[in-house]
Amino acid sequence: MAACSSRDNAENSATGYANYNDHADSLEISLEKHIIDPWYPGIINNLYGGYISDLNFNWTLTESSQKKALVQQARHIRATSFLQDFYPGREDLREYPAHGFRFLRDHMWDKDFGGFHTFCTKEGTPDEQSINDKRIYGQSFAVCGMSQYYSTSKDKEALAGLYRIWPDSLVRLRLEEMFFLIRDTFVHHDGYLQLYFFPDWKLVPDET
Repeated sequence: MAACSSRDNAENSATGYANYNDHADSLEISLEKHIIDPWYPGIINNLYGGYISDLNFNWTLTESSQKKALVQQARHIRATSFLQDFYPGREDLREYPAHGFRFLRDHMWDKDFGGFHTFCTKEGTPDEQSINDKRIYGQSFAVCGMSQYYSTSKDKEALAGLYRIWPDSLVRLRLEEMFFLIRDTFVHHDGYLQLYFFPDWKLVPDET
């Protein structure tokens, strides 16, 4: 009886592994067919750079597609960098992370005060709302996106934000600058992070 039970357990385990593999294969096919392939290149903005912000259910542009947000652009850089790693044989995915990085570098970076603008127009001009404030939420996504982009591409322009994957003296300097900015500017003396700042990093009134 014990031998029969062991055999049954082995057969059940084998069946379970087979079902697991079947489900994994099905999920990966669904991921490629219904998520990756429609989104990329569907949201790649070949005219102005970066990624299109919003699409309707039928993949047409929405009114809000006229504005690009830092968080959204950075998330797509991170996602496409992961995809490039996971699907190394797909040549069509190789350009998408660099495409997004160039838009952040050339259009969303604040050349006067540093950091990234929160919003810009679809063409890449800083949005009026964005000119007057910066948000740590978006800055953190930019660091995440560029870190993953550098990890995948080794493009030193990304200044990857993670010294452990590129032990370079300039990266160390930028990390120290960010640390002191967070410690001395973002952190309130009561121990929480302040969110809204003007471009020169002065706190927006009533945001203490």
